[in-house]
Amino acid sequence: MLYIKGMHGLGDNIYQRGFIKQIKHDVYLETPWPQVYEGLEHVKFVRPNTKLRTQSKNIEGTEVEWVENVEHNPKNKLRIHYGKPKGTGGIIREMRECFGMRPPTYFDLPDFASQFSWIQDLGEFALVRPVTERKEWFNKARNPKAEYIAKSAEMLKDMGVKVISIADLKPKEEWLIKPVPYASKRFHKGELNIKELLALVQCSKYTIGGVGWIVPASLCYNTKAWIVLGGHGAYNSPEFIMYKQPNQVEFAMPDNFCRCRDMQHDCNKEISDYESKFAEWL
Repeated sequence: MLYIKGMHGLGDNIYQRGFIKQIKHDVYLETPWPQVYEGLEHVKFVRPNTKLRTQSKNIEGTEVEWVENVEHNPKNKLRIHYGKPKGTGGIIREMRECFGMRPPTYFDLPDFASQFSWIQDLGEFALVRPVTERKEWFNKARNPKAEYIAKSAEMLKDMGVKVISIADLKPKEEWLIKPVPYASKRFHKGELNIKELLALVQCSKYTIGGVGWIVPASLCYNTKAWIVLGGHGAYNSPEFIMYKQPNQVEFAMPDNFCRCRDMQHDCNKEISDYESKFAEWL
């Protein structure tokens, strides 16, 4: 039996799934996102200690059976983490060191789309993550310029592409940064559960947004993704956050991409000829 104290971020759990899927014996995993591991029968779930809003909401909303009072040998316990200084780390590389195994050939996610007919009935659409800031993890340096996401949504609208915008906003907790992108339909109040969010990525023709969980989700579903970088590049560069399996994820990088480690740094996020670059990608 192996006890894993996992990371709590949604994107981190998407990557963790790939490693844990390779383990052949029982795993007791601390995670706020048990849905990500659907189909892995050897994984048992331990309720983590987290105060972050969306993680806590998912823990309370899930129907998974949590295992209580797990006794484990400290020698059979893994703690997953990353965050080495620039140039020496990377999410997959550091997870590999923690797990003590090679990463999988392919990272994947369950087929959630088949569980939601309303998503399958949407037809062709682009999924957009608008730029937000949140009180509990205030990283304005990482965000791209909101005008770039808004311009992309506008160009998609002009092409006749339906735009679905998703966020989980709450007054004084998480808020939109203007300009707010156009959307045919908005789910901005946290109406959708994690399976629906991932199913939207799975079914979308395009995903558009800044760095976050849509990067590994798009990688796993091989969805055509346009990820607009901001700053905080020591931890948010393509080489740090991505895995080199076949994928359709492309990054729009600022002309002078700031590779700082400061979440509050005033990074230079300008991207010259942004509209033409996005049009060429389309």
